[in-house]
Amino acid sequence: MPRDIAGTHLLMVEDDSLVAALHIRLLEEYGYRVTWQASGEEALQALTALEEGPIDLVLMDIDLGPGMDGPATARAILETHNLPILFLSSHTEKEIVERTEAITTYGYVVKHSGVVVLDASIKMALRLFEARQREKEHQSIIRRAESLQRHILESISDAIFLTDSNNNILYTSPSAGHVFQVDAATVASWKNMAAVFGSEIDHLALKEGELSRDGLRLSTNVAGGEPQTFLVDIRRADLEEGEILYCCRNLTEVDTLNRQRDTALSHADLAIQTANLGTFQLNTVSNQARWNQNAERMMGRTPRDHKDVRSWFSVIDPSDRSRAFRLWKRALRGEPLREVELRLRWPGGELRHILAACSPIWTKSGQLLEIFCLAMDVTRIKRVQKRYREQARIFRAIIYNSLNGIVLADDKGRYRSANPAACDLLGYSKLDLLRMSVSDIPRPEGHESERDYSRYLQNGKDIGEFHFVHPQLGERIAQYHAVRIESDLNLSIMSDITESKSLRKSTEPPPR
Repeated sequence: MPRDIAGTHLLMVEDDSLVAALHIRLLEEYGYRVTWQASGEEALQALTALEEGPIDLVLMDIDLGPGMDGPATARAILETHNLPILFLSSHTEKEIVERTEAITTYGYVVKHSGVVVLDASIKMALRLFEARQREKEHQSIIRRAESLQRHILESISDAIFLTDSNNNILYTSPSAGHVFQVDAATVASWKNMAAVFGSEIDHLALKEGELSRDGLRLSTNVAGGEPQTFLVDIRRADLEEGEILYCCRNLTEVDTLNRQRDTALSHADLAIQTANLGTFQLNTVSNQARWNQNAERMMGRTPRDHKDVRSWFSVIDPSDRSRAFRLWKRALRGEPLREVELRLRWPGGELRHILAACSPIWTKSGQLLEIFCLAMDVTRIKRVQKRYREQARIFRAIIYNSLNGIVLADDKGRYRSANPAACDLLGYSKLDLLRMSVSDIPRPEGHESERDYSRYLQNGKDIGEFHFVHPQLGERIAQYHAVRIESDLNLSIMSDITESKSLRKSTEPPPR
């Protein structure tokens, strides 16, 4: 039994049950699996149900008795199924054979030709069907590829030329008119690259993949206008059979913006150098990077060191590198970045801090031309801030643990802060004090807090005694030293002198 037909499922459509039984027995001996249907209608139902698995090939009789005949059934099958159909009939008339050929071309076998002939015909039909399926798949792939190529060529902004070895133009992309600033009629008139580049045609003798370094300055006549000079970059690729591909990009606007930028930067450079600001610029078209001397100093580099984006990332502290990479990807998408703090690790190991900002520079046509970064070395500021935080921490500890009561109040006498000693001295919790003002503290008769506080506000400082009534201890006396430290904020340092005043009074000699 041939291995390539094992399990092949055949649908036999035959109205004569004896003929069907004979063919089924012979075919099953050859390894085929056969499903039999006696009419065209039953065959269509069987294909729809597919209860016995998918069909690989249909053996179709011509005469099927009442109802649909073989050719009509074959047409109905092919409307909904992609299957090879092999006609198996006792008819040998020319007109009947030609009728079946108009429906399918997978073969016609005369009944009783023998199982060997039938087996060979089935195999041939299956191979022909598989070959046609592969051909359809290949054609579909080719059509998709051609469609993709067409869309790319129609969408790409560069001008594409395909020429023979003598620079005769075989294809021009739709964007050529825009790149070379001419109308469609002018583009259609170009037959050779000499019509495009004129006296600059010798520059097309580039090596494979080489890009013209500084671009070519070309002159062209715009339809209805004066000759114009513009800058264009060219890349050449040598294809098979002597064909050449040229990719051209108009850099006129980029070149103009570069010159305008250089002029503006020359005016701004002195101010930037004076302010000790570092600049880093990446041209996204040429991928060239440059930075000023301040940036070199920030990075711990010298003018001899290589300048590129990788050099920047090499000095970023490893703990900040992944974040810096994510930020740089945002900048490459044209997103401005503001107040980015990064730590740099100099070659000698010293840690530095910079504050940077990045701005995109666009062409009028919306192309990202350059990324301009401005950086400031804030290492000294960071160190001062660190010392300040350390001093503030110590100062807060001193205030919190001080035995003197320390309070802050605004010009209306409302308490803004108080240390534990002040809370103990006045007899209120900190939460309660922050809801109170100086006038809310009970005073003994004859002592008016509002008058005393108004006198202090006029002078901005005061030293004296503060008589008040403690919620638990009764009348108390505090010595205070008050001073205005800034607008609407006043500091008072207090100590309880009730006992010391009482002792001094008890030791004084009685009056004579």
